[in-house]
Amino acid sequence: MNKTALSIILFCLPLCGFAQKTWTPIEQDITFKIKNAGITVNGRFDAGNTEIKFSPEALSKSSMKETILVNTLKTGIKLRDERLKKENYFDADSFKTIQVVSTSIYAKDADFAGKFNVTIKGVTK
Repeated sequence: MNKTALSIILFCLPLCGFAQKTWTPIEQDITFKIKNAGITVNGRFDAGNTEIKFSPEALSKSSMKETILVNTLKTGIKLRDERLKKENYFDADSFKTIQVVSTSIYAKDADFAGKFNVTIKGVTK
């Protein structure tokens, strides 16, 4: 990604109904920050598909998977959006989706947290 610092913050809201074994979020916010030429740009993706299996009694069996559609990228400037979709950045023609997959879900204080693998342009970190 040509020295591009990229972080994806994924919020699936609301986290209600903890007694349920599987559920679908009714609202989500998929945002990112990308640093280019020393300037940090905020953006978002408008479409994704979330699969969540959650049970506070069986956290080892809980999981989350998000498939983000790269072509829904928005930064507020159309010309910049088109550039970010090109090969030097997200390469939306070759890589249609970004995958975010949990590797573990765990209790943290009075909440829950997780560790995730993120796959962008075929590279998983």
